[in-house]
Amino acid sequence: TEDDRSTPLGLFNFARSYWQSAVALHYAKAPVTHPNAPITLLLAHAIELYLKAFLRAEGMGISELKTRFGHNFRALIEAAAAQGLTISDEDKEVSELLTEQESIRHSSYLETGYFQRLPLAVLSRMCGKLDDSVSSELRVGGAVVCSIELRHIDDE
Repeated sequence: TEDDRSTPLGLFNFARSYWQSAVALHYAKAPVTHPNAPITLLLAHAIELYLKAFLRAEGMGISELKTRFGHNFRALIEAAAAQGLTISDEDKEVSELLTEQESIRHSSYLETGYFQRLPLAVLSRMCGKLDDSVSSELRVGGAVVCSIELRHIDDE
């Protein structure tokens, strides 16, 4: 089934991969016109996957995650908090902006006009906090989560 193929640990590992790929791309300093767009997209997707990994660990099915939340970061944060995940005020603010600013769309397609782009370091910091808390939750549930050295995007 779809739930068998999309385990909490699988979603967690995918989230970690997106986060660390964003960090590597950031420090590669690609000489392009919009270097932060793909990095923002990777970080936002990592945050979404971390939250969905947590909700899967709490028993939510993949079809419910897709239909109930989609890319709605605000709803994901609220659901994760309701299930016991510690969410900081900064994380709530980030989820609001990710939802309101449609960060996935703005990072995927060139659009003109004003919108607020969150600092990469803020998104990376949120990934780090989610990695810590979701990995702890998965370990409590008996999953084997690899301990590896994780890099962050620092404030610039």
